[in-house]
Amino acid sequence: MRLEVVHPENNVSPEHPLVGKSIAIIGGGPAGAFCAYELARNGVEVRIFEDRSPKRPDFSAGEKRIPCTGCAGWLQADVTKLLADNGLEMSPEVVQSKTTFTSIVMPKTEANLRLNAPSTTVFRGFSPIHQFEGHPHVASLDGWLLEKAIDAGAKHLQVEISSIDLNEDSQGKVCIGDSTGLKYKTDLVIGAFGHNRRLMNTIQYPDSNPMRLEMPESQRAGVREYFIPKEFISRDLLESTFVFANPTPRIPFGTICPKGKFDQEPSGMYITIALMGRGDVAPDDFKDFLDNEQVKRLLHIDTQTKPRCACFPPLTVQSPRQFILPGRKDNVIMVNIGDAGPTRLRKNGIGSALDSAKHLSDILLRYGNSSEHMEIYKRYIERTYVRDNHVVNFVMHLSDFILNHDFTRRAVICLTDHNLGVVSQITQNTIERILTGKGPYWRIPIDVFLEIFANTSGPGE
Repeated sequence: MRLEVVHPENNVSPEHPLVGKSIAIIGGGPAGAFCAYELARNGVEVRIFEDRSPKRPDFSAGEKRIPCTGCAGWLQADVTKLLADNGLEMSPEVVQSKTTFTSIVMPKTEANLRLNAPSTTVFRGFSPIHQFEGHPHVASLDGWLLEKAIDAGAKHLQVEISSIDLNEDSQGKVCIGDSTGLKYKTDLVIGAFGHNRRLMNTIQYPDSNPMRLEMPESQRAGVREYFIPKEFISRDLLESTFVFANPTPRIPFGTICPKGKFDQEPSGMYITIALMGRGDVAPDDFKDFLDNEQVKRLLHIDTQTKPRCACFPPLTVQSPRQFILPGRKDNVIMVNIGDAGPTRLRKNGIGSALDSAKHLSDILLRYGNSSEHMEIYKRYIERTYVRDNHVVNFVMHLSDFILNHDFTRRAVICLTDHNLGVVSQITQNTIERILTGKGPYWRIPIDVFLEIFANTSGPGE
């Protein structure tokens, strides 16, 4: 066994609780990279373990091909604002497209609900690798964030972590190991490795601590990217993301995201189709979705057309309740964030990942990794995400009831009529909260009440 001893080079003040400590982040996706960025730019010694390069793979140099382009990145306005508020304005090469509206297509009706809900679309993963040669290169969000973390001072180790030993040594340090046999000592492990059951199963827990970290429960979503020639691009598709509600019996939500119009040959537009199922999404679900008459009115893709890419990524349907592991010296030795920890169920995965990373880094920068103060972070995550475990299924069943009955569908459409003023605005805001998952579902009734109160209370009351 080879052992690398980490000698922290923190630039924080001598009184800071992280002085003399090292932090290891496993995973370089949005959660891991953003957390590393926040810690590093504030002078904390942080290492991020990610076996992929932030750069596009150089196949001629023997770098491994990444099979998935990671095309399903859909960022709501609050996500881009969070990045901008922390010094991360997305550069043009990262942005694929920006839409002004989000259109909801209800079943068995010609009426669409058009919400003023702007969004930005990006590539995920560390490629993309299937772009046409004549098109300008589009960078990936993950790679861009990882580069920003490195620029801020985080140390990127391009290795695969294969083991986690949480038995503390005499100094309170734990140990992680990579696939080459190298071991790394660290004071805190931040798990940002997504739905990685294999790595979770390697964790060696202290015999003295009966507590165990939990995996999120997940099911398979479905994602495909297609290229649409310019003659088939409608104006609607240029300015709006489309969400189809209950388009098939097995699919409660199907989303079509415009991913950028290219004038270079071949001229046209990339689109991403993302399906969320009542169970695991299967290839036949895409055929059924594309055969839906409402989908065909927006765009026509032959069901035999080969997509530019296709994958079935895991989607969290039940957040873990145990995502923090305390040590034996009033310290926390491991915490899972992003898709490895609690997140918004079925919705807003990138936003949840960045939010959990931001709140964790804020607590660490202010208090260090003491068990007492990490309780503040734990309470926030439980309040914001874990409680939704008990609410999301109710919201889904209620949505089904509304969508499956003509009377309730018509009522919703009437309530969103702009002539109704405040009622219309409150209804649209509520639908947007349900659709985007930008806040806890359990807060929706409270937010509705506050909006009603704010709009019915006159000045001076």
